[in-house]
Amino acid sequence: AIFRYVGSLMLRAPQVVLGVGGYLAVFALLPDNIFVDILSLVQEILILRVILSALLRDRDAILARSVKDACEALPRSEGSVVAILGAAHCNGVKRHLIEGCGRDEETS
Repeated sequence: AIFRYVGSLMLRAPQVVLGVGGYLAVFALLPDNIFVDILSLVQEILILRVILSALLRDRDAILARSVKDACEALPRSEGSVVAILGAAHCNGVKRHLIEGCGRDEETS
């Protein structure tokens, strides 16, 4: 599943992918020493954080849209919709639901 999300990111934001690729190419050209190794480790952690946060935001929007669709499909007198989310998605899905999922409707 992670490859699908990375592929989606590459299609949606090629500038990010090209920037990361260029950054990695610069580090590949630097000589080997402990300073470059530490800098490379920090760089990899930052890149991973950027990619994962982009994936989380994308997934939050999808989950919020799904919850909203389930709420709209259920008549009010029928009951409630219960969504079980992981801790990493709770705040993002809540934010999307409060904002009204407007950004998803614009891109769809």
